[in-house]
Amino acid sequence: MKRLLPWLALLTLAAPAQPPQKIVIGAWNIEHLGDPARRSEPSRNVAQQPEDLARYISQSGADILALEEIGDNPNTEFDPDNPTLAKALALLSKDWKYILFPKKGDELTQLTGIAWNSAKVSAVDGPYILPINDRTNDGFQLWKRWPQAMKFRVAQGQTDFVLIPMHLKANRRDDPNDNPARQRAQETRALVQVLGSVRQRFREQDVILLGDTNCLKASEPALRNLSRAGYRDLNAKDMRTTWEGPAPFDRILVPRRQPEFRNSSETVHRPAGMDAKDFKIKYSDHYLVTTEMQVGPDDD
Repeated sequence: MKRLLPWLALLTLAAPAQPPQKIVIGAWNIEHLGDPARRSEPSRNVAQQPEDLARYISQSGADILALEEIGDNPNTEFDPDNPTLAKALALLSKDWKYILFPKKGDELTQLTGIAWNSAKVSAVDGPYILPINDRTNDGFQLWKRWPQAMKFRVAQGQTDFVLIPMHLKANRRDDPNDNPARQRAQETRALVQVLGSVRQRFREQDVILLGDTNCLKASEPALRNLSRAGYRDLNAKDMRTTWEGPAPFDRILVPRRQPEFRNSSETVHRPAGMDAKDFKIKYSDHYLVTTEMQVGPDDD
């Protein structure tokens, strides 16, 4: 498996001199970015273009993005990267950075990661591989896309937060004995068990969970586990976040008792005037979702 460069764990960038009043946090599953042959119809073999991705991200207003389903360039020696994503972010500005997280084994597809505008937020700690127990008594192997966490700061003494991108078990059954909803419940149960270690590791209470949950409804056990752990699902009304079907997969979950998120809600970014099929072909089968976090003096 490729390994992350050691300096990434210590990445620190200068914070903006005048911190903004809010930060826009988002998540986007960019369907098999960098591997168009794996995309489903009607976009199979259609490669996304950096210019289009940059325009869409810019229109969303996102300052930081959890990423899912990003392919790796197998020709790089050390750390995962994606040339299309890199070009798209460079078109946004020279301040945009990104990191991709390796999966278990040597698989180079469907990676998760984070992209951020370093003029708005600074990466100050991580990535941290969550110490999750990924085995269950009934044979499920959990978290194929192993969750990792990174801490970001708006400015010295101002709001900081931890992001954990999520990509839970898909609804596809690879085996007749598969039970995707049950496996997702086991995945979030295992995640909840280590959230205390995340807060302790980063000395931070603002831990945000976001990404492609694959959950079919807000009442699914996987999401109830997170609710009992103190999280508020910003897509509790099950807004559709994919190009077709009533699929409310993409969710941002924020700590219920943290004041930065008191007024947070989730927005699904559907480009005005664009047909859903055209969006699928040009961009992804998932829309980008965002929320706003209020910035103030650090309270942790």
